[in-house]
Amino acid sequence: MSTIKNNVVVIVRIPVPKFAPKWLVRKKMKATVDLYSSIDGLEFKLFTFETESGDFGGIYTWRDSASAEKWFNPEWFARIQRERGNEAYVRYFDAPLSIDNVQGGTPASTFDSHVATLVQIPIPQGVSKELVLSGFASAEETYRNVGGLLRKHFILGSHG
Repeated sequence: MSTIKNNVVVIVRIPVPKFAPKWLVRKKMKATVDLYSSIDGLEFKLFTFETESGDFGGIYTWRDSASAEKWFNPEWFARIQRERGNEAYVRYFDAPLSIDNVQGGTPASTFDSHVATLVQIPIPQGVSKELVLSGFASAEETYRNVGGLLRKHFILGSHG
């Protein structure tokens, strides 16, 4: 189990090409596990399929913005467009606190059916960032004890 502070979470969504069935996309995901294990600054990657749209992509946890921006560069966007036939949608979030509830880190597997749910709650007008960060810190112990919860990212804003 670990706590990571002040990292960056990037969410990538790519529409699935009409010619690519889900099993083929999953196979390509599995083939890239070693590549993602060796990227400097990448702390964690979760491969994703969106339930409603069927789009695929990932949720990435980066050590810092510079590492993420180095990976998601213009060449990356061009390669995705060329290879996938669709544009990638990339959103950056500041993550002042991330929790990994699995001893030794979350395992790499492309066959598990874990679910990631993204919940965005706007910060009410007049509430300071410091108060939000304090709330995140006070909730950490609660989320450490949620059965079945592998990872939890407390995120602020969206940019990029």
